[in-house]
Amino acid sequence: MKKILFIVAFAGCLISCSDWLDVNKDPNYPNTATPTLLIPAAQGAMTAQIGGIMYNYCGIFSQYIDQLPECMQYNNETTYNLRVSSNLFDRSYSGLYAAALQDLSIVLKSETATKAEKFVATVLRANIFQVIVDQMDQAPYSEALEGFDIPSPKWENGKDIYDGILAELDEALESITPEDQIEIGDLIFENDMDQWIGYAKALELRILMRSSYAQDNSARIKALVDAGGFFTGDVKFAAFADEDAKRHPWYQINVNSLNTQNLSASYPLVTYLRITGDPRLAVLFKKASGSGDYSGIIPGARVADASNALKKANFSEPALGPTTPVYFFLQSELQFFLAEAYLRFYNDDAKAKAAYEEGIIANFATRGLSSPEVIYENSACKWQGDVNNKLELIGMQKWVGSAMLNNVESWAEIRRTGIPKASPYDGSEINNNITLYTSGQLISPTINALGKGNFPKRVFFPESATLYNLNTPKTDNIKLTDKVWWDKK
Repeated sequence: MKKILFIVAFAGCLISCSDWLDVNKDPNYPNTATPTLLIPAAQGAMTAQIGGIMYNYCGIFSQYIDQLPECMQYNNETTYNLRVSSNLFDRSYSGLYAAALQDLSIVLKSETATKAEKFVATVLRANIFQVIVDQMDQAPYSEALEGFDIPSPKWENGKDIYDGILAELDEALESITPEDQIEIGDLIFENDMDQWIGYAKALELRILMRSSYAQDNSARIKALVDAGGFFTGDVKFAAFADEDAKRHPWYQINVNSLNTQNLSASYPLVTYLRITGDPRLAVLFKKASGSGDYSGIIPGARVADASNALKKANFSEPALGPTTPVYFFLQSELQFFLAEAYLRFYNDDAKAKAAYEEGIIANFATRGLSSPEVIYENSACKWQGDVNNKLELIGMQKWVGSAMLNNVESWAEIRRTGIPKASPYDGSEINNNITLYTSGQLISPTINALGKGNFPKRVFFPESATLYNLNTPKTDNIKLTDKVWWDKK
């Protein structure tokens, strides 16, 4: 039954990516559909976006991947040559609103949905709105999803939306108990209410930590950490099969649909993994066919290669497979948040160290690797130095740990923490003198449409929203370098 639900929901999500959808209605499901169908459908729609187009450009912006030589599919993304008409976020925006959020809204308004079903819908809704705010800062929220009653919902600022989804999660957590069972064909936790409660608590922690440099969230963060009760394992969608329209969405788009590999490992990640002797390199990327070794390309180098001197055979390609899960919240991410909280808000070095090491252990487990001590006992990665150095250790391991698992959250954390740091030299300078580069630093692309040293801090409002929602803010003065509301460090 679960496989049938997945096939219907997920295949529908992939098909809808080629159509512009009204964010106030869902053409795939009538309002009479039951939570048993709507919640798995929403999970599939959420997976299709976070694991598809967003996974791709956030992976490029996080400098995990870059344009492979002899290909040009992602030249604009890798050089930040983007504008409103590039439609970078349009399909994801439509898919998240018109499919995932609309289906969840029907559940929340239903008179027959149980308290447990509404709880699950609230948790998924909160995660989606958190992701949307992190991408473009403002969004339709309180008036969204009302169909013809409000055809042009107002746009609200990111802080108000964060406050709103925290309030929704608080109310939901107060009303639910582990005894409130669900029977919905759940494709994430298989109807385990303890896990859904833990997911809700962890989302609150993520939201509060994400905004903790913009406002004082210390009391609420400490209350959450002290109470505990977070999820175990990872929050993921793993119902994939190596069949058409049932594969990991990024794999389906980039390997099957395009019928070629367009992306290479990026130089910053490969060099950092090599210098720290990190075995995760071998599960992240394939060895280059030409050299038989791991090699990453300097960001933007392919576009700058006018003579086509660079060859794809000399660079590693992503090793992600067709049935790799799409992750919404990694256990390693949770542990690194706890490590940061213990360090910043408790001044408890021992607990911070333990959580830091647990984050590495958890990430190795997620990737099917053993011996995580090779990292946390490594001279470059072991717990040492002052508070700032330890925060950098946490940030670097979060960057590595999220690589090709949750690229969307990685890009948000890079912007929030400023970790990894950016090299003072751009790709052209480093390409001419590799000794200028310090391992683990991000690199301003060799050709950078935003100017040397600049990186994307947000995405544009979708062009479809500017055309069909009269309340969409004017895009004339919005730049990719404009920060979202919580980006204050």
